[in-house]
Amino acid sequence: MRTVQLSKNVLVPNQGWQRVSLEESEVMEVIGRVRMINTSLMKVCLEDADEVGNLSPVNKLRIAIALFDKLGIHSFTAYQEELADKVHMIRNEARKVDQSTEQSNT
Repeated sequence: MRTVQLSKNVLVPNQGWQRVSLEESEVMEVIGRVRMINTSLMKVCLEDADEVGNLSPVNKLRIAIALFDKLGIHSFTAYQEELADKVHMIRNEARKVDQSTEQSNT
């Protein structure tokens, strides 16, 4: 299986620029969540396409796929959100270290 490698350069307070990447385990966790979400979404899209009316099975499937494609952007967004959460955590940890250093110096 090919995995997505996401990384981002971020400015961490008093530490300069750092490259933050998702670990393989984090990517696999996101893939698991996205699969569950996509499976549920496809079931809903199939049900919605079935309600459209008297269509052939092929046309219902085409409608379901079109609906699913519109919702599919969530897959990539999930990776971006995971990376943003990791960046936020690193920046918060750096701020806490800075604050405790400042307090111990006073």
